[in-house]
Amino acid sequence: MRSFELKEIHYDYQDMKFELDLDGNKLNQNDIKNENLNIRVFNKDFINDNLNFLINGKSNGNIRSFSSTILGQENQKIIKDIEIFQSKLNDIENIIKQEKENKSKSEQDLNKIEKEVSDKLTDKARDIKTKLRISNSYNKINISNDIKQIKENFTSYKLSDEDINKYKNILKDEEKENLDYNLKFDKNEFANLYKSSKEIIETNLIQKIEIENNLRKWLEEGLNHHSHEKEVQKCKFCDNELSKDRIKWLLENLKDDKKENLSKNLSYHIELIYNFQEKIKHIKSYLKIDSFKLYSDLRDDFKDCKTTITKEIDDLLFATEKINSNLKDKSENLYKNIEIYKFVDNSEEINALLQNIKELFDKNNKKTQNLKNDKEEANNQLKFNIIANFLEESDFLNKEKEKTNLQENISQKEEEIKEKEVQKEKINDEIDKLKSSISSEEAGAEKINEYLKSYFGYDILKFKPVKNNKSEFQIYRNEIPASNLSEGECSLLAFCYFIAKLNDNDITNENTIIWIDDPISSLDSNHIFFIFSLIKNELFDDKKLKYNQLFISTHNLDFLKYLKTFEKDKKGNKQYYCIEKLENKSTIKEMPKFIKYYTTEFNYLFEQIYNFKNIDDITDEELKTSIIYNFGNNLRKFLEVFLFFKFPTKEDLNTKLDKYFNKIEATLINRYMNEYSHLKEIIERCVRPIDIPEAKKIAEFVLKTMESKDKEQYDALCESIN
Repeated sequence: MRSFELKEIHYDYQDMKFELDLDGNKLNQNDIKNENLNIRVFNKDFINDNLNFLINGKSNGNIRSFSSTILGQENQKIIKDIEIFQSKLNDIENIIKQEKENKSKSEQDLNKIEKEVSDKLTDKARDIKTKLRISNSYNKINISNDIKQIKENFTSYKLSDEDINKYKNILKDEEKENLDYNLKFDKNEFANLYKSSKEIIETNLIQKIEIENNLRKWLEEGLNHHSHEKEVQKCKFCDNELSKDRIKWLLENLKDDKKENLSKNLSYHIELIYNFQEKIKHIKSYLKIDSFKLYSDLRDDFKDCKTTITKEIDDLLFATEKINSNLKDKSENLYKNIEIYKFVDNSEEINALLQNIKELFDKNNKKTQNLKNDKEEANNQLKFNIIANFLEESDFLNKEKEKTNLQENISQKEEEIKEKEVQKEKINDEIDKLKSSISSEEAGAEKINEYLKSYFGYDILKFKPVKNNKSEFQIYRNEIPASNLSEGECSLLAFCYFIAKLNDNDITNENTIIWIDDPISSLDSNHIFFIFSLIKNELFDDKKLKYNQLFISTHNLDFLKYLKTFEKDKKGNKQYYCIEKLENKSTIKEMPKFIKYYTTEFNYLFEQIYNFKNIDDITDEELKTSIIYNFGNNLRKFLEVFLFFKFPTKEDLNTKLDKYFNKIEATLINRYMNEYSHLKEIIERCVRPIDIPEAKKIAEFVLKTMESKDKEQYDALCESIN
């Protein structure tokens, strides 16, 4: 319905399909733009379009204009100017539509040619890759780039048979892969490590008192099991008294900062040695490279270097292992005097050998590079020869020209469309300015504030104009700019705005259809009665507002209950419908009677039992059949609810039946319910006619017992079904 109001298909439902029956005149999605229905819709889109700052969380924003008739003013000249601009706008939109259609046709032709060209390039690229045995990827992108390179003078790239054989022979030459040298070796690292390790290994600590090492460890461990603050405690080892002073003396003589620092340094250097060994091992592992990966004239030199450097690395690893052993020995006994393993640093020799290997790799790669360049040149010459023949023999270049012409045509259309869009935007701006000039947003905001105070009894929320901007307002709560409005508050403000818009005499008349879609927020239903009162007073009691039809949809049953109290119109019309949602479509159907006529399903079920008691008086055969065949299920559902509220315990239905009815009646009711509401275990029941006199007697049992035991509730239920 909002689409008919705005005369445009909803952006979220571009492919929607529907059908409306309007006094025998059927409308569908194709009639949206041309049908002049006078419709005013309140829904989420109305809020988005008119008060979107309520949705995006901002506290202020532009409120779309109210017509000047809110203040009782008119300006026909401005309206005529708007109509003139609207006519120009329609002409431009038609031009834009035609240009877009032309552009779309060119794009279709372009897509067709591009596919033909793409297929040819793909096939030829595959042919080149196969013939030249190209190992890397070679596809239509590669061949396109090659064509761009040679197409201006492609015939010069054609080869003679002699040249073709020459380049093929070059491609047969074997080449070696490039050797990457990625080794890093710091020739000063071991010297620095050896120096610092020597200092800490040969550090001599002096014990504060002569305590044997094992005893010292025992004391340190034992002190951790005793309090250091108690004046007197029992020794957990010998059970003798242990004073606070004695604990203090032991701590002072055992604690040694130098010892702790030395221990930390030893652990740190053990880790440094390990990391250094891993680096050296990596170099050794890397040098296991096969010598056949080098050209033969470099192979012997590489073998000699590898043999020598392997020995030097083994010597260095042996030395680091010895130093590591010294560090661990010192860690075991910090007071022991140890002399570091003596070793002549061979890092300079290792570094020189690594440089020799790098130079050999560079020479090898240079030889490969030259061979590779020669092969690449031969490969390119053969490839360009194939492409040149392809360009000469096919219509590829003609297709490329067609493609270029179409692309230029499309670009031209895009520029023309952009130009028209700019014109369209300017005209829309002019229309908006004219509309704003016949508007009084402040009057509209005051109307909302009036509703808030009159119908909701408070002025906590208010619209106030922003200074120097007549179209912008800010929401205040208790005179403070409001933020974090609840969804109920947002719906409330938006609905007040909608009603204020309806009071604009320019947009509502005797032919207007008003559609109010779910004005009660599912997250905040505090304003149900307020919204109801506003609808009642403005749309029913106030006769100033003119309209033809009013539709109100809701998911809130409490709100529906209030809506049922509205009087019918002069023609006696008041209809109830529900929306049935299926997987891919929705259908508007008659509302079920138990919702339409009753407050709850409980009232409806009572009526069905009551009607069965008087089944002989019913003349409508279809209704009579429905009552008879649904009696078993309806009876069970009614008694389940009724007896639950009578006996709200965990007892089963059979037990509650025995409590409420006499034994014979309870047995008869229970048998009938089981037999006529379940056919699974009593399959023969479905082929026998229903015993109507028996069922009628059961209905009488139930109703008489209720009237006898719960007369007030029985009378109220009878009243609820008239």
